[in-house]
Amino acid sequence: MPAVFYRFADFRLNPATRELQRGAALVALPPRAFDCLAYLVERRERAVGRDELIAAVWGKAEVSDTLLAQTILRVRRAVGDTGNEQHAVRTVPRFGYRWVLPTDTVATAGADDPTATAPVGTHCVVAADPAPRPELSTTVPENRSRRQPVWLWAILGAAAIVLAPPLWRSLGPTAAPAGSLLPTTTTAGSTAAIVLPVAINEGAEWSWIRLGGMDFLASHLRAAGYATLPSDTALVLLSRDAATRTPESDLQVARASGARLVLAPRAQRENGRWRVRIDVFAADGSKRQGEGVATDVLEAGQQAMTALLGRGPIAAGLVGQRAEHLQRAEAALLGDDLDLARRELDAVGAQGNDAELIYRRSQIDFRAGDYEALDRRLLPLLQTLDPQRDAGLRGQVLSGLGSAAVRRNAMVAAERHFSESVNLLRSGSETRALGQAYTGLGITQAAQHRFDEALDTFANARVQLEKAGDEMAVARVDANLGILDIERGRYAEAVAGLRRAAARFAAFGAINEQLTTLIGLARAQSEMLDSAGATQTADTLWSLSSRSASPRLRHQMAVVRADVLAQSGRLQEARNLLAGLKRELELPIENDTLARADSVLARLALADGDAEQALRLATAGIEGLPEEQFDRERAQLWLLRLRALRALERTADAQALRAPLLAWAQQTRDPAASLYAGLAAAELDWSQNRREGARERYAVLLNKADRAGIAIDLAVVAQSYAGALLEAGDNQSAAPVIARVARWADADFGCALLQVWGYWSQGDLGAWQQALEKARRLAGERPIAPLLTQPPRPVQIH
Repeated sequence: MPAVFYRFADFRLNPATRELQRGAALVALPPRAFDCLAYLVERRERAVGRDELIAAVWGKAEVSDTLLAQTILRVRRAVGDTGNEQHAVRTVPRFGYRWVLPTDTVATAGADDPTATAPVGTHCVVAADPAPRPELSTTVPENRSRRQPVWLWAILGAAAIVLAPPLWRSLGPTAAPAGSLLPTTTTAGSTAAIVLPVAINEGAEWSWIRLGGMDFLASHLRAAGYATLPSDTALVLLSRDAATRTPESDLQVARASGARLVLAPRAQRENGRWRVRIDVFAADGSKRQGEGVATDVLEAGQQAMTALLGRGPIAAGLVGQRAEHLQRAEAALLGDDLDLARRELDAVGAQGNDAELIYRRSQIDFRAGDYEALDRRLLPLLQTLDPQRDAGLRGQVLSGLGSAAVRRNAMVAAERHFSESVNLLRSGSETRALGQAYTGLGITQAAQHRFDEALDTFANARVQLEKAGDEMAVARVDANLGILDIERGRYAEAVAGLRRAAARFAAFGAINEQLTTLIGLARAQSEMLDSAGATQTADTLWSLSSRSASPRLRHQMAVVRADVLAQSGRLQEARNLLAGLKRELELPIENDTLARADSVLARLALADGDAEQALRLATAGIEGLPEEQFDRERAQLWLLRLRALRALERTADAQALRAPLLAWAQQTRDPAASLYAGLAAAELDWSQNRREGARERYAVLLNKADRAGIAIDLAVVAQSYAGALLEAGDNQSAAPVIARVARWADADFGCALLQVWGYWSQGDLGAWQQALEKARRLAGERPIAPLLTQPPRPVQIH
């Protein structure tokens, strides 16, 4: 397909490679500023509304005016514009912005264009294998390499275990009071209560009340014993149609979600006093109302909640100057304005040992991705907290440390933190905090291949999160269970579960979780050798990818897309995409993403006959993978490294690596590591004419892969073993090996090509013609050895 880029003045903008060039120089732009620029340029024929732009770039509506203005300022500076001149980005008063610089659209020839890129796809590595050459090759290289999805656990877990509001502020939930105006029962199938953003029209000074007041009221409702959707989750739900949002549409969306209660608050300032009114809509169709009036808006909100709940404040200290700054900071966090959140916390003016402020600042560190700063704050705080006296707070601090460790792929340390957190929180009443701790613990267990333990832990997480009414967190647990099914080889269950989770995320408008789940779905389909299904999922993934504001997730999606492009034979597009990606990576934070990219590029290099490049990339990939995880990927890269050494006729170097590789594989928990290490040893033995031992090892590996029931692993081993047998002229022994993967020959190029070779070697003209037609349909840019395209000679029977 043609690729498109844009020219204006002396700039060139390529949305596909995410590059802005001025002349020959690249212009640095933060990811969201780039997204703003691309969105405005692509829609330059009209003005773009503020809400539409925010929804497209941030994926939600709750973004402050300050943050949007700062982003537009960066866009203008990047293209030599200013707020006074506005020769490129014009402000449309009371509406939004429009791109006004004369711009040309340039279409290139797709894969032939060196800057062309393509959609992202499945999480599975695809090796673009050279066509088998019976007169030269020793094996048919493997089709694809199955990946350990540690980063999938990390992404789904990071959202699920993001630092919760501090326990000392939210207070433990109690039973709903008997005198409450709110119903304590609900209709069948209804979900948690939802508090909407506060409707207010009192100028920019009071804009924080919209989200800060929302969270304040939700905390009161939750503390009174009502399962209440977390504020961040509610905002995701309400932001599905961010460009057309109104208070009325928010109410309609919330009620349509099946919420048991919907609270619609409104705040108005009259003669120096605040009037807060809360309309409550119940699932049974009834309606209640509570109202409060005070000089402090939070106090007025507290009075309105008191009227609804039928009793006074659940605890003191929730109003006043400190409380206002804390709610202002919460509003800034919900709006993704981390700098403003920091300023509001600084304005509290408390001493350095204030535990609540330390914890809140660690929330900002986590959101900013500064996990080292989080450790520096929380580790000293942890030392001051007594396990008996401060059990709840200590549990949440440990969950915070565990969350940061998951993001760094430090799963052993993360498990230690989450285990203690679960033990501390189990005796309390904070179901959401406990559910998050269980989720984190399950993620660390799954990442370390303790799948039975992880299943039980995720089940406990689901129970607690359902009690808390956190439906998004429940969906995240379901998505992790789908990934867990992949690891256990239960692909039908995985596909069904991941589809359900992706649909739930889509209903909430949770784009990052939806994308991550689709990556897992594409991986499951690819490992089932369902190339068509993986491609369809990848196309859906790519159509949504621009809506993610996470650079790291977009980078991971680029690797995923390169895998599926190679799987379908679109090799040059895969190379172009990864070349652009490697320029954007933030190292060393994204070393694992770079290693995965190097793995794909190494396979492409070996397919091109560039063994030196393949060896360099495979070695770099091994060194770049974190030590704690990725055993499967590491073994696959070792296999590729040994193949490159053999192609370079450095057999002695390859032989020297054989024993250490096998010894390492025996120590890992991942059975796939021993499978791929064993395959490397079998290929090396075969190449050195130790055929008897190689045959025995191949047979063991083939049966092991068959018993595991993982299509892609069986295909990898069968292609290598059958290729070796065919190269040696042992057609009779190769036939049953080829038959093991014949069921996938209609969908998978490697299996189809193996079938072509088998029929060609047997001299079966009719079967060879049919197999060759299938292989050609699946080949894409992958060549088929010329000899195999020539009609075979019938085998003479004596």
